[in-house]
Amino acid sequence: MYDLETLAASIVAAEEMARELKRTYRVKEKAIGKKYRTEKIELPRQTVSGRLSIASVEGTGKIREIFIESSSQDIVVVLMVDGVNMVPGHASLSDLENMSPHLVYLDCFSTNGSYVVKVSNISFTEGFELFIKAINTVTIQRAIVIYDIFL
Repeated sequence: MYDLETLAASIVAAEEMARELKRTYRVKEKAIGKKYRTEKIELPRQTVSGRLSIASVEGTGKIREIFIESSSQDIVVVLMVDGVNMVPGHASLSDLENMSPHLVYLDCFSTNGSYVVKVSNISFTEGFELFIKAINTVTIQRAIVIYDIFL
């Protein structure tokens, strides 16, 4: 004969496992069959002192690429993804340049007198916000954001 407590505990455990498997399967099914729309934000060349908002997006999706080109290292890039800053601790561009060889999603370098920050392949479930803070007056030569938003 079976002990009723053991049998009841086994049934509860089996039901929990079934619910978890069902939830996991649904999430994978939604991700595979999900339709998306690719969007692009491009800001024209502009002089900035203080804060410049580049993008504020709500929803679920993936950042394909962010490209920011500046005339100076005197900016701080802030990328809030689902409430988390993905660019390390409000670091300066020179700090990011030193870190970027060690971070897969972040490139920071100087070329022909310009300073470039590139961020790529970051998924989000609630949304993201991208802005820069200019320490001094700087010229942003280009700012481009390409991302997919799930429908």
